[in-house]
Amino acid sequence: MDTLGSKRERQCSLSPPKESLVLCSAALLFSQLAILIAWGVACWPLHIRYVLPLGIDFRVFWGASLLSLSHGPLAAFDPQLLHAAERVAFSSSSLDPKFAPWVYPPTFQLLVYPLALVSYSIAYVLFACLSLAACVAACAPLMKTRPLPWITLFAFPGIWVVILQGQNSLITLALAAVAVGVVKTRPVLAGVFAGMLIIKPQLAPVFPLMFLCGRHFRALLATALTMLVTCAISTIAFGVPLWTAFFRSVLQFNATTLTHGDTGIWLAMPTFFALSRRMGMNVEAAYVVHYAVGLFALVASMRIWIKHPDSEMGAAAAIVTALMLPPYLIYYELAWLLLPIIYLCRNASSHAIEANIGCAIVAVSWVIPIIAFLTGWFHVEQWGTFLLPALLALICYRSRSVDPDPHFDRRISQFPQDCVEGR
Repeated sequence: MDTLGSKRERQCSLSPPKESLVLCSAALLFSQLAILIAWGVACWPLHIRYVLPLGIDFRVFWGASLLSLSHGPLAAFDPQLLHAAERVAFSSSSLDPKFAPWVYPPTFQLLVYPLALVSYSIAYVLFACLSLAACVAACAPLMKTRPLPWITLFAFPGIWVVILQGQNSLITLALAAVAVGVVKTRPVLAGVFAGMLIIKPQLAPVFPLMFLCGRHFRALLATALTMLVTCAISTIAFGVPLWTAFFRSVLQFNATTLTHGDTGIWLAMPTFFALSRRMGMNVEAAYVVHYAVGLFALVASMRIWIKHPDSEMGAAAAIVTALMLPPYLIYYELAWLLLPIIYLCRNASSHAIEANIGCAIVAVSWVIPIIAFLTGWFHVEQWGTFLLPALLALICYRSRSVDPDPHFDRRISQFPQDCVEGR
């Protein structure tokens, strides 16, 4: 029988030397920061007209805020007014990017409402810094055991793709990290953070189901109450008509952009729906393929949540499944992969073959956000579509080494009664 020391020694021998990992991470981090800083200097202090400002998606957030402050919240759903506001955000450039509609719920509109109180450049920098701080703070508890060097975490390309894009994925990553990270010790807090994912509702459904399967009923109740309170606050602030405008915009977006691939958005989507549509399938068949894969992922994850309700592999499975379920997912959401990467590194295998395969999948997961970003721009296949099932398969296999719940059989037999009683 292997001793603990020999297992650790063998595990380390199958991983890249720490010095090489730190060196490569430092080089990549320096390159990404250099590109980001050079881009920012070119578009703002130097005012180079043929350079687009940073945050091509953040201009939509800032534009919606500008219209909400000046014309009222409903104006954000007016395409002509929003396009004009987006041009104001990018007024320092002579380039005019394609119009991007506002398809976010009132809960998120409430969050971005004050952005336009300052100039676009200042708002972008503040938003990027706060997003990065939220991401690092949420990941800090997982990094206490140093599963990865800190510089490797900071060099994760998914972080810088989100910052370059000006998206909210680091904020939702932080919410998801707390939701799955403290559910055992602080279930109410976990539920509150899961409920706040209502700002991006397509990523939220997995977490209540995870709480239900794990019998974390306080977390489940806190999730439901947080969603209700958040929606109520936004309704009080903006009124019911804003929700009507939001649902109307979602239906229109699904009927044009998502269903028919207007603006070439399928090339930026690492989903089986987009893959099926690019292969020529009709809409109905594409949805069937996508949800069949999603259902398989959900069932596999539910088995982990029920059998190992408080395991880190269950948390990792929740993150990956949340990315696999929605038909609409853009490459910047792959920043969420930082969490399963950390969880897998914290629970590395000591078996040679599994460790090598796992190391390869984790390494590809670490670089896939920048690959997905580049493939979205250069019109080639989104390999993240295939990575997500492979990563979930690794998580499911790794969960077999987790000590089983000694009360598993009793939990299954009492599950319906516990659901009714809310225990």
